Amino acid sequence: MITGIILASGLSRRMGADKLLLPVAGTPLVERVMQAAVASRLDDIILAYQNPAVAELAGKYRIKTVHNPDAQQGQSASIKAGLQAAAPDTEAYMFLTGDQPRIDAAAINVLINAWQTNKEHMIIPVYGGRRGSPVIFPAYLRGQLLALEGDTGGRAVIEQAPKMVRCVDMPDADAGTDIDTPEEYEESTRERKQ
Repeated sequence: MITGIILASGLSRRMGADKLLLPVAGTPLVERVMQAAVASRLDDIILAYQNPAVAELAGKYRIKTVHNPDAQQGQSASIKAGLQAAAPDTEAYMFLTGDQPRIDAAAINVLINAWQTNKEHMIIPVYGGRRGSPVIFPAYLRGQLLALEGDTGGRAVIEQAPKMVRCVDMPDADAGTDIDTPEEYEESTRERKQ
């Protein structure tokens, strides 16, 4: 069993507004990630949120939600909230970020396939030569993930065990694009209109 955890409780400081609710081709950014997750082969999906409007969107897809009251502490708090809400029999956790408008079910499934043949390894997508998200962590690393502090994601866990990493070249380099700034949002929406 693999659980997808959508990290959607960031404070969007660089954007200046809740970027997760910004429309991309008429659909809120985070909802696009939800749609991809639901259409994929993930067994369970959890949304770690801070803004109730983001959680409301998850209701359309019957995605389990968990409120992150410590969003100001950074990404580690969102990771912990998701892990604590996951089923105890989860074999691995896929952490998706809520700001990747081009991620789709096919990309998620490529990573799930890689994990199924490398279940002891962390699975990291590579988009056009650059590592990105979503990343899969086997359940035996849960304790290390729960020990994360501050605005650090799973990178610290990855750096502790580089031999346990499997990188997967992704067929669509654009699927890894994320949105953090108004400029990146403008570029993303402009490309979608063409």
